Amino acid sequence: MSPGWTRAAVAAGRNRTDDYSRDGVHRRVSTKVTPYKEAGQTQGKGSSGDGAVKPISGSQKICRLAETTVDVDGKGEAALEKQLYCRTPSGDWEPAAPKTT
Repeated sequence: MSPGWTRAAVAAGRNRTDDYSRDGVHRRVSTKVTPYKEAGQTQGKGSSGDGAVKPISGSQKICRLAETTVDVDGKGEAALEKQLYCRTPSGDWEPAAPKTT
């Protein structure tokens, strides 16, 4: 599975489903994208109207949570770990570093 599918859904700010077949087996990759809200952030439209969470003040960090599942006909379904993506200053969407305790 290509991480590009998940990143494309995150960048678009929309849920996305991709279907493809290989070796006669149908596969479906579904990504659910939701705005990510942390303390100090408010739900609302980003400056580009993209539905991302916009910080109340200070930081311009805008993030989205991606949940991706892969269904392989006749084999089963798997869910990838939820991944938080944040927009970089250049406008790209990159996975956020996990929090350490």
